[in-house]
Order: sequence, then C-alpha cells, then structure tokens
Amino acid sequence: MLDRIIAWLKTGEFKIGDRLPSERELAVKLGVSLLTINKAMARLEDLSLVSRSAGRGTHVTYLPSPDAIAVICDICHLSNFSSSPYTDVLIANLLKDARGAGTIPHFLVGRGRTAPDFLDSLGFESAIWHSIKGAVAIGLARWS
Repeated sequence: MLDRIIAWLKTGEFKIGDRLPSERELAVKLGVSLLTINKAMARLEDLSLVSRSAGRGTHVTYLPSPDAIAVICDICHLSNFSSSPYTDVLIANLLKDARGAGTIPHFLVGRGRTAPDFLDSLGFESAIWHSIKGAVAIGLARWS
C-alpha cells in the first residue's frame, strides 16, 4: 500500500503543502481498510513525506522525484582525492552522464569502519530513498 501511495504522490497531482484526502476517503478510494491506510500514513510521516495533524488533516511535506539517482561516495576515499583533479573530473562526468540519462543525481556521502556502519550512515529510512531509480557507488572502502 505504501508503494501505491508514494507512486500516487509522484504523479504530480499534489504539491508540497497540499492536503491529502482523509484517511477514510483514501481507504474507500484504494479499496483497503482504514487501519491499512492509517499504518501507511504513519510510515509516510516517518519518512517525512507527509505531516499529520489532528483537526487539520494530512499535508504533503516532500514530493519524491520520479527521476533521481543516488551517487554514493565513501568519505574516506573522497577525502583522499579531494586535492586531486580526478575528483573534479569524476564528479563532472557523473553529473553529465546522469543528466544525459534524464536523471537527477543526488550525491550521498557515507562513512564507517565496517560495511554495516557505512550502510547505516546512508540513512535508508530517509524520504530521498523513495525517489531513487538507481544508485552508483564510487570509491567504496574494503572492510575487514
């Protein structure tokens, strides 16, 4: 259900600040129980896509982009190349290729001494991950 609502938000029918139909109206429209809609709305609120307020309703706070790509960098490798002209060339080419493919690049920098720490630093619970069509990872460290 969550994916259906996120896809619906991506259609462009709503803008940031727009009020969504009531949970009861959504349950009828989508043919699911009110409890299912309530859980989906709670998850959307956790992801910062909507804001719910008693008496005011549910409002869109963030619209996922339908054409985004994540470029994931390890801060350790990025800092090693920060003074290198190769970093500028790498980023320029990634931007050019992403835009040439009709996507919007989002550069995400992670860090951690272990793979789980690095992955945790990328914030997979944030709303941006619902707008990502794909990901490119560069300079990932080898963990022991």
